[in-house]
Amino acid sequence: MALFGFFKRKPPIREPKELADFIDEHAAFLMQKGIYEYSRARAGPNANSMLTEAGFQQSVELSRWRAYPLGLAMVGEMVEGLLRPYAGADKRAHTDDLIDLLLSVFDRYPVPPPIGKDACSMRVVRWL
Repeated sequence: MALFGFFKRKPPIREPKELADFIDEHAAFLMQKGIYEYSRARAGPNANSMLTEAGFQQSVELSRWRAYPLGLAMVGEMVEGLLRPYAGADKRAHTDDLIDLLLSVFDRYPVPPPIGKDACSMRVVRWL
């Protein structure tokens, strides 16, 4: 039954690609949810009509791409904190590997035209 499948635990993350997918999914969700909920709160009763406006949708798209690197950094920091006890003696090497993984997640997507390639790459490096 589909309802009981909803309560089923997701399989554990065992491979770097699975971790990258997890980070990507949760970073995007975190930023998008924050943008939409903030916008709804600010718009008040006019929120539903505002969400359908083309200008608003363009602004949301730009905001999502500007916030996505921050979401990657936030989720990456959470993952690093969870994995730190298992890193052993060489914690810096594990941190560097995680940074490389986060950058590879960011590089999955083409650079959004409104942001620009140079600004996009420098912003990510600064946050990480």
